[in-house]
Amino acid sequence: NKTIMAWSKNLNWSVFYQIPDGLRDCYLAKLGMEVQPPSRDYLDKLVKAHQCTIPFENLAVTLWNESVSIEPHKLMDKLLHKRRGGYCFELNGLFHLLLRSLGFDAWLCPCRQLRHSEPCLVPATHCAVTVNLGGKNLFCDVGYGGPIPYVSIEWDTDKTQTVGNQSFYFEESHYGWFTLVKKGVEDVPLLQAAQLKCYLSDFYGANLLRSTGDSAYSTLHVSLLTPDGYMDLTGNKFVIKQGSHHDERIVGEEELVNILRDYFKIER
Repeated sequence: NKTIMAWSKNLNWSVFYQIPDGLRDCYLAKLGMEVQPPSRDYLDKLVKAHQCTIPFENLAVTLWNESVSIEPHKLMDKLLHKRRGGYCFELNGLFHLLLRSLGFDAWLCPCRQLRHSEPCLVPATHCAVTVNLGGKNLFCDVGYGGPIPYVSIEWDTDKTQTVGNQSFYFEESHYGWFTLVKKGVEDVPLLQAAQLKCYLSDFYGANLLRSTGDSAYSTLHVSLLTPDGYMDLTGNKFVIKQGSHHDERIVGEEELVNILRDYFKIER
């Protein structure tokens, strides 16, 4: 007889592979969109609507001392039913399930942040979404919390891709990994990504790293795209950019709840 050992104590891993009932319609209602057949134009509209509607935020870790689960039904409750956002594993995790429910060949892919002050590469504790559509492999990210393309772009190292008034390109960094760079007066490497097709469960450990212990988020960060700019709260610095207008100020503790509610639509 073969002895089959339990892989973990009490976790039901099967939930990570299930799309919660009602996810598609609830998600689209949140984004103000309707069901359409899979297409590049529809994908791009979904990406931008998400970035303009559901904020990046790490408040569970940096402010409210909440546990962070990436089980799909808990993500659906937090992001769609409550007035909350999340970080990469939450946002891209649920978004890729929406895409799958709409008929897209969508997967999660591992990434590592490059915008940090560490003197070396940090672990691959970020994720994005990769979509195979019409014979092309596309990259999109609704959980970066910074200057990321607001539409999908091709995994292509041979060309610069323009998104609005910004330009991005991929360059091969090491075997199987690609660096996404934002062009400018000085080019800014944003992240490294691998063209792997991963399940949500593959990021269970990485989520623990970013939500607990010494590797958890330490600086409060909330960010939301707007139709002609963005809003960002990092620590106590609040920035609003609308077109050519740029406003920046320091937020006191007594203002924080109002800022989160009035600008980011976040309430605990």
